[in-house]
Amino acid sequence: MRFEFKKIFSNKVICIGLIVLIAYIIHYSYLIYGFDLSNEYQRVDDKYYGEYTEEKYKLLSEQMEKITEEDFLFFGYLDCYSQAGNYKEVLEYRNNVLSNAKRLKNSNDSYIAKVNAEIEGKFSDTLVLKICDTTKIKNVTNIFSVLSNIDIFNVIIIIVMVSVIFIIEHTAKIYPMIFSSYGGRLITYTRKIACIAIFSFMLSVITSICVCILTFGLGDMQNWLLPIQSVEMYRYAPGNINLLQLVIILTILRGIGYMTIGIICIFVTIFFKRSIFPIIINCIVLVGGLLLYGYYEYYTIDGLSVIEQKYEIYCKLKNYSVFGLLNDNGVFLKKYESLNILGQPVEMLYVNVCINIMVIVIAAVLGYRIYRRKGA
Repeated sequence: MRFEFKKIFSNKVICIGLIVLIAYIIHYSYLIYGFDLSNEYQRVDDKYYGEYTEEKYKLLSEQMEKITEEDFLFFGYLDCYSQAGNYKEVLEYRNNVLSNAKRLKNSNDSYIAKVNAEIEGKFSDTLVLKICDTTKIKNVTNIFSVLSNIDIFNVIIIIVMVSVIFIIEHTAKIYPMIFSSYGGRLITYTRKIACIAIFSFMLSVITSICVCILTFGLGDMQNWLLPIQSVEMYRYAPGNINLLQLVIILTILRGIGYMTIGIICIFVTIFFKRSIFPIIINCIVLVGGLLLYGYYEYYTIDGLSVIEQKYEIYCKLKNYSVFGLLNDNGVFLKKYESLNILGQPVEMLYVNVCINIMVIVIAAVLGYRIYRRKGA
């Protein structure tokens, strides 16, 4: 497999692409974070900070009635009050969900009973919500929801990478040697698949590190351990995971998405002896699909609602496609959604991941059958 990686990192296009990618992600992160990187945070009286309680919410409510925008610490109090208001809604929502789940898990309908038993388990953890400087967690969660342009950049790099490791057999004139035996083809193909998987996850890790690196100087390092419900975006999230765990999960999901795209690229690439044709075709199909998904999802006025009304198939497929995994991986964690599969409730996230893993396995197996017979 060392030889496969040598092919990749000896390719000037890929190396330059990786350097440009890193520089672009850091620059993009800086633009998204904006003035928040200044680390200027209005700190108010210490009695308002710490673990959230109803008493703190009451104190902050009374304080907000007393001060005006002309007061020096107005925005500091406003931030604390907004956090307390969010925490109040989070806890009320979770209590209501738990109350309903405990009642409905005894339903005569077995599926409803199972769903609510699972919901009870998801929402039974006690959250420790803290009023503090939440600039870091807000920045990180926000930027992970707007990475579509970086995904497109990464997908293009993956397409070029797959073309390089398959087409080089022809340009280096080692094709006859590899195809002299089925065993040689299997070993070579397996190494290429492993190389695609590792490279895909490497791109995902690079992306996550680069989008987070500018936030390390913000707030306390303990903020990485804040529950994701500390921000409104994840107000209705089940479970009890912190910011660091969220970043790890999103990195893994993005890696799976990139790997799915890499394996799909093989189908086109193995039919050609020159890289330009598979690169063009894969870009049209995969980058075009990602752009189309992002256009309807984000860039049209009420685009999503119009599409959902007219094209029911779009609504169903977008939740299970690789494009949905890349663009919506954070959405799957924002609320509990499940499907009835053979009478068992299965979370939408798990369904999406399983479908993409199945695509990877099936595509890899079928790709090998084509790869093996090319020289027969």
